[in-house]
Amino acid sequence: TVGHGDGANAGFLRDGSVLVTLLVTDEEDCSTLDTDLFAPSGPYAGTGLNLRCSVHVEALTRISRYVEGLGSLRSNPADLVFAAFVGVPPRVEESSYADMLDDPDMDFEIDPAMPSSPLPACDGGSGAAYPGRRFIEVARGLDARGSATMIRSICRVDFNAPIEALLNVLAPRLRDRRCEG
Repeated sequence: TVGHGDGANAGFLRDGSVLVTLLVTDEEDCSTLDTDLFAPSGPYAGTGLNLRCSVHVEALTRISRYVEGLGSLRSNPADLVFAAFVGVPPRVEESSYADMLDDPDMDFEIDPAMPSSPLPACDGGSGAAYPGRRFIEVARGLDARGSATMIRSICRVDFNAPIEALLNVLAPRLRDRRCEG
């Protein structure tokens, strides 16, 4: 399906508005319709809870569902802004999405010190964060459609630069818009 923009959320988006989606998390996306993925017993019980989404990717919602769903909410792709502050090493946050995904710290690996968890992609001011690969994939898909996208590291001491970067993306999109109410 394409989301709820024409159903449960009909009327929420005004014509000509800019839709901004900002995700902030230190976890990887684990969206699924298969609630057994989180059950203490069942088909996935042999895998630790913190590893299930990375090990059983076949149970996760397809990335294209988010790209198509968000993309369908704006007739002009430039009126959609997708930003995510997630688990990526700060040194690669302004790299291409392909380079981010190719970074060795973005690989899914089990933490030898804690075999029930993956290794973090980064560890910094706000703590450790798992690789946010699926968020990068969504950003890459929306970027290919012409939407403005950005990925920044959640492992920062200071978020002034990422917020400023987001505002710089928004400013030209909002400059000539008039609020009606």
